[in-house]
Parts: sequence; structure tokens; C-alpha cells
Amino acid sequence: MCDATGIVQFLSAVGELARGLSSPTVSPAWSRELLEACSPPEPTFPHHEYDPVPLPRPPPPQGEMVTRTFTFTAADVAALKEKRRLPPHLHDTATTFDRPPELNGQRLDEARPQEQYPMEPEMA
Repeated sequence: MCDATGIVQFLSAVGELARGLSSPTVSPAWSRELLEACSPPEPTFPHHEYDPVPLPRPPPPQGEMVTRTFTFTAADVAALKEKRRLPPHLHDTATTFDRPPELNGQRLDEARPQEQYPMEPEMA
């Protein structure tokens, strides 16, 4: 990358070398010794690419995994509102997309007891 003055100097030097001069009449402005690496290397900023790699996550637990889908109906949400499981400010605004905070980290079958909410779909 260079500015207009630099490109003119560069093209003039190329032309002079093409005409047979042993070196350009205007010497380069940079100091090549500044581009040489130190021996031994002396980094002046942290190199995070050499940081230790974090350990991978542990494998999932062994055994059969069970997947179930639970659907909260409008009646379920109303029942949760009645039992004051929702914060007071959500009583009038909670939808079926909202989730009561105490269900986070709690098994769903504990939050919805079997006798009130059967887990198996009813056969018609």
C-alpha cells in the first residue's frame, strides 16, 4: 500500500533499474533491519493462539434416553395461575408460551403430577 508519492518513487526506481542502473537514485525510505525477527523472539503482546485448549465436554450419560412431549393447554395455564405458581405480574399476561420459573430445572412429571395430568395420551 502506498500513496501517490510512493508509487511515483517506486515506478521511477523500476524504470531506472530497467535502463541498467545498478541501484535507484532515490533510496527506499524504510529500514529493512526493523523487519528482521529478534533472536530469540520477544513477543510484545499476548499470543492467545498458544493458550491451553479447554478440555472437551464430558460425554452424555450412558443408557437409553427418553424423549417426551408435553403440551400445556389453556386449562393447564389457568390452573398454574390459580395455584399462584406464576409471579403476580404475569397472572393476566401469561400465555401458553410462557413457562413458570419453578419448572426450570424441575422434572416435568414432578411439576405436573400423574393423577392430575396423565403422561400417556388417552385413546379414543
